Amino acid sequence: MHGCGPVRDALYPGMAYDPDLKRVVLWAGGGTVYLLDPDTKSCAAVTYPGGPGTQQPNGTHGRFRYFPSLGLFALVNDWQEDAWTLCLGGGSVASIEARANAERERKKYEVEFKAHGGEAIKGPRGEAEGERAAQAFLDFRKRCAAPGVLVCEGFDEPGRFVPAKSPSSGLYPAGSGSYKGTMDTAITASGSGSLRFEINGKTSANSAGFWRQAFGKSFGPNSTFFVQFRFRISPEMVNQDWGDPSGNTSWKIAIFHYLPKTCGSVELTTTNVGLDGLPIMYTDCGSRGLFTNAGTPPYLKQQGDTAKSGYNCSFGTNYKRDPRCFRFVPNVWMTFYYQVSIGDWGKPNSKILAWVGVPGEPLRQWVNMWGFVLNYDDPGHNYDSVDLLNYMTGKSTSLDHPTAYAWYDELIVSTQPIAVPQY
Repeated sequence: MHGCGPVRDALYPGMAYDPDLKRVVLWAGGGTVYLLDPDTKSCAAVTYPGGPGTQQPNGTHGRFRYFPSLGLFALVNDWQEDAWTLCLGGGSVASIEARANAERERKKYEVEFKAHGGEAIKGPRGEAEGERAAQAFLDFRKRCAAPGVLVCEGFDEPGRFVPAKSPSSGLYPAGSGSYKGTMDTAITASGSGSLRFEINGKTSANSAGFWRQAFGKSFGPNSTFFVQFRFRISPEMVNQDWGDPSGNTSWKIAIFHYLPKTCGSVELTTTNVGLDGLPIMYTDCGSRGLFTNAGTPPYLKQQGDTAKSGYNCSFGTNYKRDPRCFRFVPNVWMTFYYQVSIGDWGKPNSKILAWVGVPGEPLRQWVNMWGFVLNYDDPGHNYDSVDLLNYMTGKSTSLDHPTAYAWYDELIVSTQPIAVPQY
């Protein structure tokens, strides 16, 4: 059995079936359990910090059991030891692995934080920065460990930055075939790394490639998903012309879609509008914007919950100066947070909400579309992926512009609301 490791040869390991996960869960000592898929005869190993010690020499037998009414596994390894419980938390195997990874990282940083008196860990610029970095990491991992989380990607593992093979999650190349997405260890929202894209001169619309992330769950009619990520840009992203004679070059930020189609009815794209540095959203391959009044002037390109707490950016205003409009801010980590509630395909009963914020300020709503029509391409084609990218419609291949950069960090996908970052 592939991937089943030590448990395959262990003496009478603990074994119990999880009917929700449809996996046989095995334990043979330590902090690792193995999720056996009977169909593929393969295991996914999930390791938690701490955990029970070595199993007894004569095996575990039936002292490892699953209790469906509680959704818990229980282990009595020895009558002289404490009993243990394990909650896998449901969802996909990928989401279970993500939560376990998050908990291990949280424990690691928590131990390091306490080792320094629980007050400060020195960073490159001193103790205050180190403390902020540790707290930011713990804050991210706390959000990742919340109920409903399907994806927790901190871009902190070098092994994640290898070419992905479709349809797997991971890094994909630019139109030239080169990989312009890399791990940046110097500029991060939290943790040891972030995803950085490099946009060079004399390159095509797909100048930097993209990161594709599967949700681990499909979202169709009468379902809701939440997505949150941190986003950062260099000044060149908003201060230069990309060579389009019309001046309307726009770069995308994220696309929620049905794998692998990114331009269709099951699509919600966040993009920059021309040279204004103004984020908007659209669907149906750009044919319908998420605007009030169905896009007929006068309408709002950005529409917050109230004029006081949200962004309400009117069509035709001075987008670069109007305080009612949110523009991308260079050199800071912006937080983008979305709620997509799908009603019935083709009917005006879906809801798309989005908030944005910069450090030190609360998130403010910039998309507030109720009674919106979401369409579909084919039955069963539901939202199941997000692409993080900087695809530039109209970019000139002849313009040798200064190199621009865009960063992503702290990507979370959940079936429940996600807490606002505190750092």
